Amino acid sequence: MVRKLFFLLLYFLFTSLHSKEIPSFQKVKENFRSSEGVLFDRNGVILHEFRASDTERKLEWCNLSEISIALIKAVLLSEDKNFFSHNGVDWTALSKASLDFFIFRGKRGASTISMQLATILKSDIEWKGKRKSIFQKIKQIHLAKELEETWTKNEILEAYLNLISFRGELVGVAAASKGLFGKHPHGLNEIESIILSVLIRSPNSNIEKIIKRSCSVSEKVSPEISCEEITEKVKISFSKKYNIEKETLYAFHVTRKLKEMSHDVYSKYLQSSLDFLIQKTSNEILQRHLISLQTKNVKDGAILVVENSTGDVLAYIGSSGRFSTSPEVDAVFSKRQAGSTLKPFLYALAFDKKIISSETLLEDSPIDISTYSGIYRPSNYEKDYHGMVTASNALASSLNVPAVRVLNLVGVDSFFQILSFLKFRDLEYPSFYGSSLALGSLDVTLWDLTNAYRTLANGGVYSEIHLSDTSKKIDRKRIFSEGSSLTIKEILADREYRSLTFGLENSLSSRFSASVKTGTSKDMRDNWCIGFSDKFTVGVWVGNFSGEPMWNVSGVTGSAPIWKELIDWLEEKYSKDTKKYFVDKTMKENEHKENFIYSVNKNRIRYPVDGAIFAADPDIPEENQKLIFESEIISDNIIWSLNGNSINTNNTERAIWTLKTGRHTLQLIDKKKGILDTVHFEVR
Repeated sequence: MVRKLFFLLLYFLFTSLHSKEIPSFQKVKENFRSSEGVLFDRNGVILHEFRASDTERKLEWCNLSEISIALIKAVLLSEDKNFFSHNGVDWTALSKASLDFFIFRGKRGASTISMQLATILKSDIEWKGKRKSIFQKIKQIHLAKELEETWTKNEILEAYLNLISFRGELVGVAAASKGLFGKHPHGLNEIESIILSVLIRSPNSNIEKIIKRSCSVSEKVSPEISCEEITEKVKISFSKKYNIEKETLYAFHVTRKLKEMSHDVYSKYLQSSLDFLIQKTSNEILQRHLISLQTKNVKDGAILVVENSTGDVLAYIGSSGRFSTSPEVDAVFSKRQAGSTLKPFLYALAFDKKIISSETLLEDSPIDISTYSGIYRPSNYEKDYHGMVTASNALASSLNVPAVRVLNLVGVDSFFQILSFLKFRDLEYPSFYGSSLALGSLDVTLWDLTNAYRTLANGGVYSEIHLSDTSKKIDRKRIFSEGSSLTIKEILADREYRSLTFGLENSLSSRFSASVKTGTSKDMRDNWCIGFSDKFTVGVWVGNFSGEPMWNVSGVTGSAPIWKELIDWLEEKYSKDTKKYFVDKTMKENEHKENFIYSVNKNRIRYPVDGAIFAADPDIPEENQKLIFESEIISDNIIWSLNGNSINTNNTERAIWTLKTGRHTLQLIDKKKGILDTVHFEVR
């Protein structure tokens, strides 16, 4: 009795010397932060949920009305059966515990729910050892009393269940319920509630101790529940690592990328440029097509959708998810061989240098190129050749030999420089690639490749693309002329030009006007389909992260169907003013090509252009190397003149000339009006 009175005296002395220390319930609730973060799309819609803290798992705050009555009942009986009748301290229990403490007879729990909550709210009274000091206990009592004076019982119970640690890093009833039983707190049954109530007192007990104590508590809470039922539930729930499954998982790779870019690695709220619907639809389209490609050994894929005008990334699918053996690998930034996807930039460069035009005839026949390592013999995908073809046909039909010939004309160094301007990363040096650069021996990322095509969509002007809103000034740089970009755009949109290789109807033929190119790497390890409309640029890659080759899958059968379905959906939904694609068979081929090079004046030389440079091919007999001069006028009064000598021809619209090295001056002359047009060119 003396000890009890002494204890009480110390308590009252202590409380008289201290002011209010407990924050309000509202403040505690407002300051509560979940350990889980969310990624928002451009409109504030939740795209992805992720873990933001490595130290603990806390989910959103649960109101008392959202917590199972069974759990509340079990916790009260297990931890504080007199909770609603005491004023913060259960003096009877405390007296017995104090007696045990002073005579060292054993341990007895006496902390009420209010006392436990006070300890959580005031971390400075937490203790390191197994027992509290008497002064810590006195302070805990004081704070519990203060808590009871300023909070309601329901507020105390609600905060307690949200802040108490249940097991390991699981803090709060929401995390414990979801992590151990995979459900929300309102759905907890009696057995699950009993198990959770037991964990409060000894969060990290082994399974045997949890079962023993749960069975003991069950006798008081629900005697009708057998110990066998509890044993089975405990073994099922605790035999595996707990897992808190996220409800929204549409952008794992974007979340990781933005967290890497953020200065605060524990940021719980991330804002992105993505669009929820476009991201979700892109993911669904990719997974649906990969199902049909599984029989051809295709497991992985990626998609990037960019808004042309702003550079905003609207969809970013880094992997095929459940279909992949390595779903965490980010294919958007993984480097893979480019294949034929670089050809549009090569031809655009050649157009800008005025070395060729879209109607220049290129030789598609076997060619041997001497290299440091031996003879390089490029061949077409179909292993066949088409003889003389226009540059438009060669590009759209993805013919390899003409592309190598064009590279020889423009020079490897010049093309390499253009690729560096387009910000393809980690380039080696020109001679490292040689002539194979025309066929995409360069390793590229889907991010860089898609933005390079967006440069063509934007009239040849390059700017960075981004995943989040940026207040920084966007730097723009012209890479190609608007004219050559327009020509490339039209060539890649024309199904007739690509018919040599792909036919008129294929997966590249969008229902809307869109320009597109495919590419397949060596041994069919990767294939690409990149294309753009006026509003969007869409890049698709399929292959295997393992590096395994696909089985007879090219760009037009692998990635192209994905691209086509997605671009058609985007145009249908977001570009209401986009006209559906059609070909006017009565339209003359040249009436819609190259309006940027030639003026509306019909009295002029159409080809070659002024300043053009041609290279004689040593692998082709000299007599077979011809250059076709073209004019835009048909008249009996017109004659062709080369270096002051007339060219014999019956067709004033077209003249054929055998190549001769040197500098040359070509003129179109009207017998009555004199010289109509003059161009200078060189054959090397």
